[in-house]
Amino acid sequence: MTKLSSLIENNPFFQPILSPLADYLETPFQNFQLDSRKIQQDDIFILLASETGNQAKSAEYALQVIDKVTLIISEIPLEELFSANADLKNFAKKICYIANIRQFLGSLIQANFQQNSTDKLPKVIAVTGTNGKTTISQLTAQLLQNFGKISAVMGTAGNGKLGQLQQATHTTGDVLAVQSFLQQMAGENVEVLSLEASSHGLQQYRLQGVPVQVAIYTNLSRDHLDYHHNMEEYAQAKARLFDKNHFPSLTHAIINLDDEYAPIMLATAKNSGVKEIWTYTLKPSKQATFIAKSIQPSLAGAEIELMSDFGTVALYSPLLGRFNVANLLASVASTLALAEQWGLKLADMANLVTQLKGADGRMDRVPSEKGCFIVDYAHKSAVGKGLFYCRLCSYP
Repeated sequence: MTKLSSLIENNPFFQPILSPLADYLETPFQNFQLDSRKIQQDDIFILLASETGNQAKSAEYALQVIDKVTLIISEIPLEELFSANADLKNFAKKICYIANIRQFLGSLIQANFQQNSTDKLPKVIAVTGTNGKTTISQLTAQLLQNFGKISAVMGTAGNGKLGQLQQATHTTGDVLAVQSFLQQMAGENVEVLSLEASSHGLQQYRLQGVPVQVAIYTNLSRDHLDYHHNMEEYAQAKARLFDKNHFPSLTHAIINLDDEYAPIMLATAKNSGVKEIWTYTLKPSKQATFIAKSIQPSLAGAEIELMSDFGTVALYSPLLGRFNVANLLASVASTLALAEQWGLKLADMANLVTQLKGADGRMDRVPSEKGCFIVDYAHKSAVGKGLFYCRLCSYP
């Protein structure tokens, strides 16, 4: 079993929670758990506050597991817990209140995993934005896999090594699920993990402790405003991904210069000290790190002249749609950002890009005697969000 002292005493990052945990540092425990149904003997239960503000259920969960656990670390003030369920007062010595536990939880879980493992964690690329997360994360993983690196993805389309995805329940899982998956991929010798970072996940610190090296911003449109209340809050949640105070391992920020909220991401990256800030655009009149100087689209894909700070290259993309050119630019940039340490050059992209396949159900071509059916994901449509539709296109 592990002791908290071995995880936090010699790590300055955990200094703010050392004092509240002082009485529990030498108590052995097995694992951290966030779900009361998964509690095993001698686990530590992390009791997070209900988003609704009603803590009665949380108090009930705490009481159900109190005999099994060595400790409950509660995000909920003790007076609220005891008010919700007076029986918990009898176990007050086994409950520790830490208001900001989310800000340390991912690193705590990771430290516990790493103490019992010699596996090297994969390098991580994270993509955030309303649209494009799934495609960019998968394209980046494909490019790196085609370059010879064992790659995996985590997001809406599934989690796992490329070609071996398991269905996902959330775009970004809870902090324990994310850290467990990261450790699993390390055990399977995955070298690169390309993941989707939802605004909910960033706001709720679900990616805390993930060693993100490259962060990508795609765009922002009106979505999730039931949670974020307004576009400014939504943008600020996304901007957390570009803040080295949240992700100290961050080396590259890659930002879509064509989106109106790009300045917020750029300012966050610059002010927090991100070393490399790269931009991309589909507008040749703009100044950016990566520019689509010309685009020749067809039902077979697109021919693109990509001009960049690293030179110019002609790319043939098998992906349909102008928006997929933007997705491709982000993917090429993130691949270069990560793989330049392995000797990858911009010229190598000409061959790697031709091998790409879009995310399943996203602008998929279905041949027909009368032309071509395109199957696409209706993220927003009159029919409904999350449905598939198809349309018949004639060859030019």
